Amino acid sequence: MNEDFGLLFGEMTFSQGESAQNLKELHKALTVGYEHGVTDQVGFGAPRISSLESTLKWVAANEKTATFWPELKKSKGKSTVEEFASIQDIGQADSYTEGGLPNEYNETLKREFESVKYIGAVGSVTYPATVIESIVDAITLMTRAKATAIIRSADVKCFFANSANISTDWNGYLAQFLSRIGGNLSQNMIDKKGAALVPEDFNLAGQVIQNNYGDPKNLRAWMAPEAFKGYTDGLIANKQYFVGNNDIRSIVASAKKFELADSTGQITTDVFLRHKGEKYLNTFGRYPALNSTNTALAAVGTNVPATLNGATATVTPTADANSTLAAATYDYCFVPISAYGAGVGFEVKNNQIQQGQNATFALSDNGTSAPYQATAFDVYRKLSSKTALTDYQYLDTFAAGGTMKDDGSQIPGTTYTFLFDWNFDQVLDFKQLLPMVKMPLPIVGDQAARWLQKLYGTPILYNPKRVVIFKNVGSTV
Repeated sequence: MNEDFGLLFGEMTFSQGESAQNLKELHKALTVGYEHGVTDQVGFGAPRISSLESTLKWVAANEKTATFWPELKKSKGKSTVEEFASIQDIGQADSYTEGGLPNEYNETLKREFESVKYIGAVGSVTYPATVIESIVDAITLMTRAKATAIIRSADVKCFFANSANISTDWNGYLAQFLSRIGGNLSQNMIDKKGAALVPEDFNLAGQVIQNNYGDPKNLRAWMAPEAFKGYTDGLIANKQYFVGNNDIRSIVASAKKFELADSTGQITTDVFLRHKGEKYLNTFGRYPALNSTNTALAAVGTNVPATLNGATATVTPTADANSTLAAATYDYCFVPISAYGAGVGFEVKNNQIQQGQNATFALSDNGTSAPYQATAFDVYRKLSSKTALTDYQYLDTFAAGGTMKDDGSQIPGTTYTFLFDWNFDQVLDFKQLLPMVKMPLPIVGDQAARWLQKLYGTPILYNPKRVVIFKNVGSTV
């Protein structure tokens, strides 16, 4: 068993010399700093934090929706603040005379850090559910369901979470990429402007990485199913890449692998990349949360920010020579969000935008009691000619107090595609301080069991120059 596997599933091995100290530290971590003796193992002192080793193994093996998280390496975290050095530019060697020194060309190092944060879910089972006979134990079933929810949420957050919007979130790879890429943004972020991906895009991306650090040996592209459909539709239309299957009467496109110079690449689809967003989004839809009949806007959570109104949500057409927003009449829906949930969306309709204008938003919390105030706003857009609430599509998320506008740079209905040089030592990683654990909570009401399942870690992007991100990826050739 390798170290990373043991870390993920709550197992550790120690040499003879370090066993005592490591066991003491592990005991302290699992008991959250409290010491326990034999006399404590009675009454409410009896419950203990338990590892979800077997549960996580089962869930990871059977989870087919979140594909990114299971393949991401989990390394051992060392602190609640993970510090690392990022090489911005590589220096060079030079010739010199005997007895002297070569000219000094230093690598450009930058100190970076990311905060380790919790992600978790509360599980509970009522007493009647535990006494009814069923094939699977209710508590086991609920534990697996919560582990699945954590994995899926971690999958989304690894791509899109942004602590500037939700303070309890870590920073996902997109947020870290944008904060560290610097002057290379125009090279390493490619705007498809609604078009589908084509093979030339991967060739260009490989060349960008090659120009920075030499030939990448193992490229991994992660994209939404819709983006992959557009990519393969283009291959079929242009008859660029065909192979026959065992049935001679049909032909299928084989497009999940590609080669660039000396490197190889692989495409993997992830359903959560269709969102273009980070929180409180439908698994299979891009519209805001609705009631069960899709006839009214709804909240997500119990302590959510107050719904906005005409005074706290306005749209102003503003002259903008750089705007690419098409002239039309738009409806916008604004959803206030915080670490506690998402409020009911508020619509501002019939906003007429002319050519050379953007839609500038003025959004603020609508008097929500502390600490549940909105810290950011999810924005959705549709044409005013469309009347169904399901016609809204996610546009962007804006932090409270920041610049907020729709200038056409984000296109609803499109997705992101991430192309990584798949190197866990130099490009990306996930630092995990503790394995996923389950800890008991006080029972409330007619419950037989109530618990918290949590994972403690953060994604790390060491070198954004070895990542290429495609934005506004379309699905139609």
